[in-house]
Amino acid sequence: MTTAWTIIWWIVGIAIFVIFLFIAVVKSISAHKFEIKGGVESLIGIKGIAKTDINPRGKFYTHGEYWDAEVRGEPLKAGEKGRIVAFDQTDEQYLIVEKIKD
Repeated sequence: MTTAWTIIWWIVGIAIFVIFLFIAVVKSISAHKFEIKGGVESLIGIKGIAKTDINPRGKFYTHGEYWDAEVRGEPLKAGEKGRIVAFDQTDEQYLIVEKIKD
């Protein structure tokens, strides 16, 4: 009788280990599917507030920082919400934003 219980406990232990290993592998594979963004590229799509009139250029506030910005499309007035659509990396680095339509 003791031998039968020992075999059952070994099978249960191995099954739990295999299940744990399977979950770890699946989570590891899914973690590698995410694209890592850094720098200004991570700002694309983020919302913020115009701190000055942006027509065509002004100041834009997002994530605790003030940025020089240029508007694409309809001008933004101070206090209006906008979304970052691009980043210009020429000599003058600035965000390109557009007005969020309510």
